[in-house]
Amino acid sequence: MTSRRHRRGDAEPPPAASALAIAAWALIAVSLLTTVVGLFWARLWLVGLVVAIAAFVVSVVVARRGRRGSVLGDARVLVSLVALLLPIAIAIASLLGWAGRMGTGPSAEELSIELRAEAEGDFTVTYSEPLAAGAVKSTTVEADASDSFEIAFSGTNSEIRFQAGISPNNIGPQAVSCEIRINGRTVLERTEEDRFVDCSANLQQLYREQIASE
Repeated sequence: MTSRRHRRGDAEPPPAASALAIAAWALIAVSLLTTVVGLFWARLWLVGLVVAIAAFVVSVVVARRGRRGSVLGDARVLVSLVALLLPIAIAIASLLGWAGRMGTGPSAEELSIELRAEAEGDFTVTYSEPLAAGAVKSTTVEADASDSFEIAFSGTNSEIRFQAGISPNNIGPQAVSCEIRINGRTVLERTEEDRFVDCSANLQQLYREQIASE
């Protein structure tokens, strides 16, 4: 009689173990769902990775409580391991894709650059200086000019600031113009009638679109 009650007790897992087993499957389901959805929207696979870690831990705990052999023989552990490896694989693929895009980006060309501006009387020019050796960002300077301004340099500048504005003490003219030339060719030219003009641009992009593409 006693041995029969003992066998019946062995067949029924304690409530805590049953709750953990249900939690493990629930976490696995949530992890797989968020990982799959995250492939197409909002990078939810990151959430799937976190949930998969929790699912794997809970599954291992449940397996150790309920089995005498290896935990790898438990279905929950195996499925949670798959749920864990899936977002890890997505993360690795994303990093490799990002690194590939960074490595295959267009290289900066050495350009012969001319910046020109014109207005009647006094005006002020703000422009980016040539890139220093090894630098990735140029400094911006401000220069006063009268009637015309021009500077020429060679470099690998990309984004530059180039603006001209008529001085406040010059109350006569309204028109001011600016021009960018690359390798002897005009790639950007603007004239404004409100005492200020902006020719800020990406020189490398202008070069690729108007010169290198020919």
